[in-house]
Amino acid sequence: IVFCSNRKGHFDLYEKISTGAANEKLIWESAYDKFPTDWSPDGKFILFQSSDPKSRFGVWLLPMTGERKAEPLLQNEHSVSYARFSPDMKWIAYQSDESETNQIYVTPFRGPGTKRQVSSSGGESPSWHRDGNKIFFLNGGQMMVAEVNGSKSAFETGKVSLYFDPSRVGGADILAISRDGQSILLRPIEQTFEPLTVVVNWNAELK
Repeated sequence: IVFCSNRKGHFDLYEKISTGAANEKLIWESAYDKFPTDWSPDGKFILFQSSDPKSRFGVWLLPMTGERKAEPLLQNEHSVSYARFSPDMKWIAYQSDESETNQIYVTPFRGPGTKRQVSSSGGESPSWHRDGNKIFFLNGGQMMVAEVNGSKSAFETGKVSLYFDPSRVGGADILAISRDGQSILLRPIEQTFEPLTVVVNWNAELK
């Protein structure tokens, strides 16, 4: 697994064997906070978001082979974050506020083509279906799903619909969704209840 820790005063990237059999290892350190968002399906790249004096949040690419030197991938005057690889690694979905509100976009990963906007009424934190034909994202606390087609040279977007409404379960924050879309990790919103009054020996009042 890859994770970030601020044990040196700023958030750096570490990796650790998932079984816990060995200590974690520092894999990328810099003076600016950074947060991992995805590991490529082939294990060769890590996407992380970071900020520096030249930009707001931007997306960086860290190769996990060779010199392991991070390079900016998506960086401009807008906030770009939560980047995720498509299952076939042809595309990257991400969140950006370039239209004055957060929306979901898809851009080619080191290939030809132009970016496409997936959401229209707001979107955050995208996740790919394992088949690559759907993108899940959050909008106003709800889980939305967009039908997409990345098999062609130009990325195609389709219908966007509600996938899951947390109010069904009394309200919750959506933390993650499984690659097959069948399981959603939720954090229940703390609820308050009116106190209960317990009356004992009530049958004495009937006499």
